[in-house]
Amino acid sequence: MGRNIWVWGFIIVGGMLESLGTIASGQSSWDYCSLTANYKVKVQDVVVDPDPVVRGSVALFRIPAFSSVPITGGKVVIEVFFIGIPVRREIHDLCSKTSCPVAPGEFILSNSQALPGYTPTGRYQLEMRLLSEENDLLTCIRINFRIVKLALQQE
Repeated sequence: MGRNIWVWGFIIVGGMLESLGTIASGQSSWDYCSLTANYKVKVQDVVVDPDPVVRGSVALFRIPAFSSVPITGGKVVIEVFFIGIPVRREIHDLCSKTSCPVAPGEFILSNSQALPGYTPTGRYQLEMRLLSEENDLLTCIRINFRIVKLALQQE
């Protein structure tokens, strides 16, 4: 019971600090889930638009990548964390996020998400795993981003 109160207190205080604008940077960042894994798909960049993400609007994640193997299908597994707590999990057909089949070489993954107006502001992490049709892990990245109120974006 006491731990739950502490967690909710942390969420409320963190949200209040965010809404006051004490954390000014909206710059998103990303990295691989494992720095030692030899992924068959190498991510070249992650573009978050808008950055920071504005609650009550649509967020677009555009991910240019390079595949060393042909990809005929698979799935994209997305997990979203707010202050380390899992808050959303989605599984999508890979071919709904890029054109299939993917030949070896460059391609782009795109994912958009409409955020409700009541989405808590703060720092989030999105983990994206790209799996082949045989469920082999092709790549895994973590994207760190912020969700703000519209007024904060204009500061």
